[in-house]
Parts: sequence; structure tokens; C-alpha cells
Amino acid sequence: MFRKRFVSAAIAAAMVMSLSACGKKQPETTPGDRIQGYSKYSDSSNLYTHINDTSKAGTLEGMTLEGYELIGENQQLALYLREESASIRVVDKKSGYIWGALRQDKPDDLNKTWSAFANSIVSIMYYDEMGSTAKTGAGHQDNQCTFQKIENGVTVHVDFIEKDKSTKKESTISLSASVQLVDDHVRFSLDDSSIKENGDNRLGQVYFAPFLGSTVGDEISGYMFVPDGSGALIRFQRPIKYLTGYSDRIYGSDYSIDNTYTVGDLNANRTNDFLKSSETVTMPVYGISHGYDSNALFGYVESGAEYAVVMAEPAGIVTDYNYATTYFLYRQAYMQPTERDGSGVQIVQEKPNTVNPALSIYFLNGEDANYTGMAHCYRNILQEQGVLPGSGLSDPKLMIDFIVADICEGFLVNTTTSLTDTEQLLVAAEYLQQQGITDASFQLMGWQKGGLNGYNKLDTYTATELGMLREVSQLQQTLSEKGYDLSMYLAPFSAKQGQISSQKDYAIALSQEIIGISRNNKAIFLGDVQYIKAETALQILEAQIDILRQEGLDSFAVDEAAELLYSEMLMGEESVRTQVLEMIQHRLTSLAGEKGLTLYTPNAYAFDLTSVYRDAPMSASRYSFETDSIPFLQIVLSGSMTMYAPYANQSFYTDLDVLKCIEYNAYPSFLLTGSDSSLLSGTPSQEFFSTSFEDWKVTAVSIYQQIDQVLSNVQGQKMQSHRVLQEGVVQVVYETGSIYVNYTDAQVQVNGVTVPAIGAVYTAN
Repeated sequence: MFRKRFVSAAIAAAMVMSLSACGKKQPETTPGDRIQGYSKYSDSSNLYTHINDTSKAGTLEGMTLEGYELIGENQQLALYLREESASIRVVDKKSGYIWGALRQDKPDDLNKTWSAFANSIVSIMYYDEMGSTAKTGAGHQDNQCTFQKIENGVTVHVDFIEKDKSTKKESTISLSASVQLVDDHVRFSLDDSSIKENGDNRLGQVYFAPFLGSTVGDEISGYMFVPDGSGALIRFQRPIKYLTGYSDRIYGSDYSIDNTYTVGDLNANRTNDFLKSSETVTMPVYGISHGYDSNALFGYVESGAEYAVVMAEPAGIVTDYNYATTYFLYRQAYMQPTERDGSGVQIVQEKPNTVNPALSIYFLNGEDANYTGMAHCYRNILQEQGVLPGSGLSDPKLMIDFIVADICEGFLVNTTTSLTDTEQLLVAAEYLQQQGITDASFQLMGWQKGGLNGYNKLDTYTATELGMLREVSQLQQTLSEKGYDLSMYLAPFSAKQGQISSQKDYAIALSQEIIGISRNNKAIFLGDVQYIKAETALQILEAQIDILRQEGLDSFAVDEAAELLYSEMLMGEESVRTQVLEMIQHRLTSLAGEKGLTLYTPNAYAFDLTSVYRDAPMSASRYSFETDSIPFLQIVLSGSMTMYAPYANQSFYTDLDVLKCIEYNAYPSFLLTGSDSSLLSGTPSQEFFSTSFEDWKVTAVSIYQQIDQVLSNVQGQKMQSHRVLQEGVVQVVYETGSIYVNYTDAQVQVNGVTVPAIGAVYTAN
């Protein structure tokens, strides 16, 4: 939560949007409530999903089987190999479509190095003795390959050879990779025990068939899908000279080695203060669609995801090809500080990661060959693995997080400022009850002594800023009688200055520096963040939850634990990323029980433990090369858990944002205080620029009612499809009916349904 910042802006007057739902009474609105200037839908904005352009061909020409030998076949797929280029072709028998990388061994628009890298079953990036990098593919003329047939596939042993022309010195990296048909997909894999390094070169990255499904410029219609935030499309376009393509690590950065001091977030030359950080990759997937509802491939990282990166390069960056893939990190370069000011030298990770990667590629056709079909494919995979909750969905509620207290900067001594007291919580509940809100949840943040950013992270608490825990339990009982929940917020991994009393409990990076994030603006009170050892953080979390449960407080929300994943590299006490992941899974499983947990932006490895998903991403990061944001995550998880959007009073409060909640099946949340927002001044919470319940209560009720009157019709149901019918008009199909969302300023009629301007309706089947 504390790593996410929002653009600072004056909050306009509260708005209310008129929405329609079949058979439902509309909430009352006040003239002029809509925020002017925010209701205009843009058909070029990558905040939304756009209509498909079918003016171009939807199938790739020139991909043949000439020179390829059949090496595997089942009822659905056929696998072919060309040993001369160490490349493969896959035939989808249902459609007859041929999938490959390049159409020739050495096309005119790529040099021999790029051709081999793109075409090969397995390709690598390596570091030389000076730390410089180079890429090569198994099929390059300097490398040596031997092939061994296996059931429905082949194993290729490759010696990647580099010869120094001046010294005649030879350096070799050897490995064995396999590709095999398995039921309805092709599986690539590599056993780390096969990797041998002879000479000065060191293995950095491994790619499996990186250009599989690639296209040139805008020769056909289609797109690449990346799991950026809720999901993003990068539609095929003519070559454009972007500075960089998409590349993001699955499950977020490993702060022990990835750079955590970013001068320009969002890959732009802007400071990281008051900017919303880019979204993260919570799912180990990607995809490519050739045409629309024609043919598509879907990639799923089956093993090694914690060391994998999803990348997608649109045409024009280095080549004129669009390609999407994933690669696996065996080594990285990192900054080793040598001076007190933090300056240092780049060195390459000495010990390689243990990865043992496996990548499965599924082939989709017809009405499944789109991002909805990809989401269904992933959902089926998760269900087969038993990691999607099947039932027990909690009732969606009006979610309000109340900041109880926070630390305040003083001239000589810092103090604690009370922001919400018990009486104010009861007044808020009384107001909501008067407005007919029967489902609400209050969550207490900063309830510990010292407040949100001032309490000791290594302590457990029986006393709170509202009194003893037994008094909070009594408050919970009082609210429960009104039909409202009360939960306790816990964020065990991050700490501000003074929140960790023992230096030994800091997480340490590979450089032997404390893991943390530095803000550019040093004048901000407690702006920097440090991170705690995962083992310590999880022990404190367990102990605090045990205390809460003893007092009858069995409802809590856990931030950071399912979202952050960093290694700990204190020399002699290393815990690599895989070990930390397993530790987190084990500890959270013991806490979840049958009820499940309320988790903030959980990674896929915690989906089975999640009953309530908080801070759900409602768009992609909106990089310039991303053309659409899509609800891929929501399609996967709908019907399995209740999802809540980011805080509506923190830059997610316009009429189009409310429509986005309806489209994405996410309920609203608010970050509020019982007291006036002016009391935030001097506290780290001053960045939450408007939080007074009194200021937001009317809008909070209105937004909740507008969303609930539509989404209540599909509660607990799975999204069957998501389709743009015309620019700005979306149909989301559920088991019992459809929701139509109209982002435009004009009323529209689609499929016999009238949808008001800036509105949404539900129609039953």
C-alpha cells in the first residue's frame, strides 16, 4: 500500500452518476454533481478496451512445414522439427493453423544472430568476463546441437560457443532443453543439472522459442497480451520507434537485487513522488492473438515463475517484429556500492539461481482465440490445480478503511495524532444505516499505539489507539448488531524510520545493503521505506493475529505478505526467492483456515488463500505502447473471490471510474477518517489529500448504490465473455445474463438493449 502513490490534485465536488438497472430503482441524484471534464470517453485511451479493427487479414501467410520433420502428434496438435535451424512448427489440428517463429531460417530483415535467437527452440543471454551481454540461439552456426527423440518431442543438447578472435580462447555454455506435446499444449523445459559453464562466459537468461507467434509490423490484425495490472493488449501496428518494450518480472521485483531506487517511475523522466507506481505482474502468463476469434497462443509459466520475466516488444524497437515471450533469470547484474554516497560498480551475480524452468504453450482457435479465451484457459489450469476457491464468496459490501491515528512530526519530539475515534465510527455507522446501507465493512488502519506509520513493527499489541483490544471487540459487536463488519489492517513487511528497533531484522540485499525504497523528495516526513526479513515479519503477523483472535477479533486484512517477494542475502544467512515464496505460502495457509484471507493484490501463488481481493488493479500501467486495458485478472477470478477497487476518494472517483467498477465486477472502497482532513497535515498520511467521512459520506453511499444495483444481479457468478460491441460500449456476459456498459455521452441501443449515456444496465438471459 505504501509503495503506491497518486497524483496530487484538488478534489472536486462529490459526484453522482445516474445508472440504470433492469427492474431496479435509481438512486436520487443532485443536479451538477457530475465532475465536469471527466465524463468524456476517449477512443484512443489505453485506459479502456477498444473495438477490434478487422480491416486487415487475420491469418499469417507464408508459414509452411517445408524442411520440417514430424516428431510428435496427438489428437489436437502436431509438432515438427527442423534440425538445421533448431526450430519447431506446431500445427493446431482443429483449425489447421501453423504456428512458428520466423518464416525462413535467415530472413532479409534480420541478421544471422537475431535470426538464430528468434528461431531456436532454446536461446540464451550470457555475460562475458567484462560483464557485457550477448544473445545467441541454439541454431546459430557457431553453436553445436545434438537431438534426441523423446515421446512426442525432442531433447536438444546445445553447446553455445564463443571464440575470441584475438586470443583464440573458447568459452562454452552447455545445456539440454526439451520440447514435447502434452495433451492440449506444448511444454518446454530445462533441467538445471544439464547446465555447464566452461570458460569466462556466464549464463544470464534462458528463452524458449522466443519468437513463436511473431508477426511483422501491421501485416495482420491481432495483438499481444501481457499480464500488466488487470491485463493489457499491445495491438499489432506499423513499426514505431518506442524507447523500450514491455518487460516486467513475474510476482514483482526482487528487491534484494532489482533496483529499488527509481528516479523515473512509469519509464518516464518524472520523479517518483506523488505518481502512481506501475502495476505489477501477479500472474505467470502471456499471449498472442492472430486476428480476432481466429487463432491464438497462450503461454503459462509452469515452473520457475519466481525467476521469470514477461516481455513483449512491438515492432520498431530493435526489429520490425512483434513478439511476446518469457525468459528465465539465472544471473543478473547489480550495483555493488563502493562509496558512502552509494556510488559503485556493476557486477554480475556470482552464484546462479536454481530455476528448472518449464513453459507450456496452449493453442486456441475460433471464439476462444482472444483474451477472454486465454483467461478461461488460465482459470481452467488453476481449477485443475485446485488453487481457485470454489465457494464461500463473501457478500460484497461498502468497504471503508478508517485511519485511526498516525505519527505527527514535532519540533523536538514526534507525537501521535488521533484521526478517528470510537464515537466517530458509530456516527458513521448510524448514517449508513439511515441511508439503507445494509452491507458495510469498516477496517481499522493505524490502530496500534503510535499510529499507522509510528508503531513498532516488531511488537505485538493488546492496547490500541481506541483502547484495549477487548474494547475494540465490544465495538465490533455493536457494529455487528447493525449488520456491519469490523476488521483490523496488518502490513508486516514494510517499515518507516523508527518502526524497526533492531538492525538485525532488516532484510539485506545481495550488495549487503538494507533493502528499501528511497523517495526523491527528502523533505517528505518519513518518506523512505525499509523492508523486514520475511521470517521475522511472518512471525510477528502470526503472533498478532493470535492475540486478535483471543480477543474475539477474527476479521483482519493482510497487506504486502502476498504481494511482496524478495530474497534475503545477508552473507551466510541467505534465503532465495523460492524459499521465501514457500515460507509465505506455508504461513498464510496456516492463517487462512477454511475462511480464507483478505489480501491486498495477491500474487497467483496465494489465489487459493484469498477470499477477499483488495486493491484490485483496474487498468494496465498505461505504457505508451499498450493500446488497451482489459479485465483479464477479473475474468480469471470472478466467481471465486470478492474484489474491491482502489480507493474511490484517491483519484478513482469519476463517473467513468464507477463504470469501470461495474465492467470489472469490483466493489468500491474508501480511505477515510472520522476527523477533518486538515489533521493529516504533518503526518505521512498527508498524501491522502481528502479523507473526511463528513466530506465523502454522500458520495460513498451513492457510488456504492450505483455499483451494487447492477453487480448484485451477478453476485458470485463467473464472467463468460467480455466484448466491445462498438467503441465505448462493452458487453460482459455472466451465467444468468449480461451487463452492458456505455462510456459514451450518447444513449446507445445494442442487442435490443437501450443503454443510457454514461450508464450501465443488466439484462437477464
